[in-house]
Amino acid sequence: TTFNGCIGLKKINIPDSVVELKDNTFHDSPLSTLHIGKGLAAVNTEAFYKGEYNFDGQRTGNRSIWNVSIDPENPNLKAEGSCILSANGQQLLAALGALNSYVVPEGVETIAEGAFAGLLSLTDIVLPTSLREIGSHAFASTNLRSVSFEENLKKIGDCAFSYCQKLTSAVFAEGLQEIGRRAFESCPIAS
Repeated sequence: TTFNGCIGLKKINIPDSVVELKDNTFHDSPLSTLHIGKGLAAVNTEAFYKGEYNFDGQRTGNRSIWNVSIDPENPNLKAEGSCILSANGQQLLAALGALNSYVVPEGVETIAEGAFAGLLSLTDIVLPTSLREIGSHAFASTNLRSVSFEENLKKIGDCAFSYCQKLTSAVFAEGLQEIGRRAFESCPIAS
């Protein structure tokens, strides 16, 4: 909660010396521009969370960081629009902008825990054929309307799509081996 509620904080440059951001570092701070130095090793979406929890304990709100840049010498991370990926592009770690729709880049094999969680603006997602695992709470409390899973997907984590209250369609492909606990809790899936 280092910068919790700093309503005037719009831009931050995380210096090379910072290697980790803890949960709620920028909670409820209206950041719009973020630059990450070469020292940060990983990104936790909880560090940038903006919003509240509802009566079910689910997050509500949006992150609104549209301008994300990462030092090209950072060996661990890279930016793709307002999303942060591992340097090799195999893991999507965090979505920081209030996205309406998003095409996950081909080559991403894992969507990290909570990567899109609480992005109420998110209504449409396109998953790549390279995707093998969706982490717990990855899309929880978004406004996704439908989702189609490709055949290489092996695991959907616990609560991955929980409280997606507009999710009416989920299409599963052969190859899926594990669906986590409460993965689709409180989703009005009809087909």
